[in-house]
Amino acid sequence: VKQSDYRGTMNITNVGVQCIAWDDYRLRLYPEFGLEANNNSEGNNFCRNPDNQHAAYCLTDDFYGYCDVPMCNPHECMPPCGTPNFENSGCPSFLQAENCCKWEEDTSSCKCGYLKEACRKSLEIDTEDFCDDAVAACYEGKYDPHYKCRMYEQICSELKTEFACELAAKSCCEFDVAYWATPQCHCDFRTYTTDVLSVGGSLAFMSEKCLEASLIVDTYSNYDHALVLEGFYRENGGEHWFNNDGWLEDEDHCNWFGVACNGDGLVTELDLRNNNLTGTNPFALLPLELTWLDLAENNLSGAIGTLPPELTWLDL
Repeated sequence: VKQSDYRGTMNITNVGVQCIAWDDYRLRLYPEFGLEANNNSEGNNFCRNPDNQHAAYCLTDDFYGYCDVPMCNPHECMPPCGTPNFENSGCPSFLQAENCCKWEEDTSSCKCGYLKEACRKSLEIDTEDFCDDAVAACYEGKYDPHYKCRMYEQICSELKTEFACELAAKSCCEFDVAYWATPQCHCDFRTYTTDVLSVGGSLAFMSEKCLEASLIVDTYSNYDHALVLEGFYRENGGEHWFNNDGWLEDEDHCNWFGVACNGDGLVTELDLRNNNLTGTNPFALLPLELTWLDLAENNLSGAIGTLPPELTWLDL
């Protein structure tokens, strides 16, 4: 949006400076703005935003200044309820959500449809306006922590733009709670959008994320597993477990209750079923070499996120 749809007659900046005409000869001194083809046909000095600046602005004797343009009248810029929004702005769809859903039986679903369209229109011009409103309306009354990810992923697939797909990657990867997993998630998402959706963008950035992921995983694999397990213990109420024999006391973490290691001292199994574990982020600290994980019959919650890549048995 960024007031790009403003068509009023305001011609004074927000500090009271008079605007000059868009076809003023001084405009030619700043060809990098590319404004001549956009506005000099109007021959006026009204506030506009033809080149996606932060807000509507106008030319002045001192170069340019932003304007305090008013919010549009819903009756002037809102399409009739139930009709498509053909403008290059999410504002009309947002106003439909505000005004067309008041008497609907399912207000949230009604608003969800309009606000998703408002978000989509905004993402087309590389802004996130109305997207948080869409998530709030569509998520209301539902327990679906992945809805935001699915919504942005759908829009990414439809628009196939770098901006929309980058936002989708951020939304989907935020559930990868292990600190090593987020770069890998971005790497996978970037690879998908590039190879499958043919979305352009920075291959250098994708390579950087994939390299970062591999380096973090390699570094993490060499961490002291006792420290990783200590973090797991503290995050999940270890001092109140039914059985925490050896934990944080025995120097050899492979002797701690429920822990099994391979010949190199790397943790491969963690069996803490029905042991009074309590936590909201139980999967953030787990050894990468883990192949067996049994945390069933405990009081755990939160998103699962990315699990260790070698895991072959999981019971929650």
